[in-house]
Amino acid sequence: MSSGALGFFLGAAPGLMYLAKNMFGFQRELVAAQDMAREDSDLLDMHFSFALKADYLLRPGNFVRPGDGPGLRRAKLHLLSVRKKFLVRHAIGALLVAVGAFLGTLLAVIVR
Repeated sequence: MSSGALGFFLGAAPGLMYLAKNMFGFQRELVAAQDMAREDSDLLDMHFSFALKADYLLRPGNFVRPGDGPGLRRAKLHLLSVRKKFLVRHAIGALLVAVGAFLGTLLAVIVR
């Protein structure tokens, strides 16, 4: 492996770890929301519903629907409460990956 490639991966590693930590944290929030919905015999299935994912990410106003039961509504409102924090952290992680990969490659080529 060349020094530039090694620098790229070593530079990107902290940002990738930050992104992974953020995704695992969101997964915990999603499981908690599914448990909230299940308490009232409702089902929140974000993994298999592209429409729910799209509404959550792109159209948060459409995420909670009028026909949702009380448990499902509470679960969706919980997910909406952590949405901004999740998206901001994800953007920061992407920035860390980009800057770290660039600086890692640059330093590896210069030091070489």
